[in-house]
Amino acid sequence: MVRGRRLVGIVTSGDLVKALLRQAEADTASADACDDAQILARLVAELERQTWWSRAWSHVSVDNGIVMYHGMVGNEAERDAARVAAEGIAGVRGVVDERLCTIEWQTMV
Repeated sequence: MVRGRRLVGIVTSGDLVKALLRQAEADTASADACDDAQILARLVAELERQTWWSRAWSHVSVDNGIVMYHGMVGNEAERDAARVAAEGIAGVRGVVDERLCTIEWQTMV
């Protein structure tokens, strides 16, 4: 690279390859990312395949890439599994689970 008449740096073929790879990775990431409706559809499809998921007890929504669970959950293992299911979907930026565990709820009654 030359600035004016002065040499200020050298661009190698390795630099060009790195730049092209960074761009290709960015393009792939944005192509794989989903909007909220697509995230929700993929997540619900995955959850419905699980024996522990109960539509009657839990509600899921997505807002700006954040998955939100509301309602009740049977135990902490189910909560963890629902989080992992959400995190495995491209475009998910975070998971908020505000469900009460049925054991906690029973002690409140």
